[in-house]
Amino acid sequence: MDVEFPWYSTWAGADPVFPALVLPTSGLSYGELRERIEEERRRLAGAGLNPGDRVVVDVGDPESWVVALLATLAGGAQAILPDSDWPPSRRRRALAPPSPGFLLRRGRKGALRLIRRGQAADPGYDLPEGAGVWLFTSGPAAPPVPYFRDGALLRLMVESLRARWPASLARSRPAVVSTAPLAHGFALMNSLLLTHAIGGTLVQSDAEDAAATVGRVFRHEARVLFAWPAQIRTLARRRLWPRHGGSTLEWCGSSSYRLEPDVARRFFECSGCRVRSQYGMTETGPLCLDGADPPSAHAYCVGPPLDGVELEIVDARNEPAPPGARGRLRVRVDGIALAPQGDPRAFWHTGDIGRIDPQGHVFVYGRAHPFTDERREIYA
Repeated sequence: MDVEFPWYSTWAGADPVFPALVLPTSGLSYGELRERIEEERRRLAGAGLNPGDRVVVDVGDPESWVVALLATLAGGAQAILPDSDWPPSRRRRALAPPSPGFLLRRGRKGALRLIRRGQAADPGYDLPEGAGVWLFTSGPAAPPVPYFRDGALLRLMVESLRARWPASLARSRPAVVSTAPLAHGFALMNSLLLTHAIGGTLVQSDAEDAAATVGRVFRHEARVLFAWPAQIRTLARRRLWPRHGGSTLEWCGSSSYRLEPDVARRFFECSGCRVRSQYGMTETGPLCLDGADPPSAHAYCVGPPLDGVELEIVDARNEPAPPGARGRLRVRVDGIALAPQGDPRAFWHTGDIGRIDPQGHVFVYGRAHPFTDERREIYA
């Protein structure tokens, strides 16, 4: 684990009783989390896990899910993260290529499935080496497509995100409330890895229980909130918040789709914290842009690109659009092949409509086509 994400040992050694995870029915300090990771790593090694093997982390209990993910990476293996919200038929289709293997855990809490190198069906391209995470695209119109992100890239993305935070906020080891599922790239990077990189406390909340989420913000004096636009809409209700207002929130990140201006305004009036729109997708990192600083009052503004990210606006013929004009958004990220066999220097068409203002801030207004994961076919 020290090789992939050294901050777990750092914080466990410096302050082992500081809370790392607060879940609806359980919690772990940094010392307890580090101990659980080591126990699970040894158990996986005893079951035959070798560096470069893959583990399907499909565990329903959030605490066990986090431990299994981090233990897989600690063992130099690759974690496959199917979305817990998928229906069974979609889950079977997405996980069909690595189907050979065996279950390491059974029962109501789900299972880990170990796939040794050489067991999986040939996916048509070389499998990556080393530890990392397989994230799946989430468009409803097509079967999910897996993309691999190695540990070095995940660390780089965490550092890019940490650099966007005010230094005082990062140093405060804040409580971070998150309602987004951790198997999604947005929540994995922001809610889990970034929170723990700065030694903060991740407070995971049920996305469907807005009142409980607001309660956790006040109970833990949270300074950060990560949620999706649909979840922010449910939180932007005056009756959920104390009449005096005055929450401790300083940073609220929204991603996955555009945030409507009226929702952003109502949330700001309720919480006193302006929403910071973010943008990315599994194919590209998964985070490319992180809102304007200070957060823009315009909900469609997703801010400037992160370091190493290039964006262009093109017309229907894939020609550069005039400055300030709306067009199709495409992105290029240093060191990432934006397809399983892609060219690292090629631009990826996101399927979204946007524009770039004179200050370099990007605005995303909607989709050019019905949402689909087969974006490469749209522009073929």
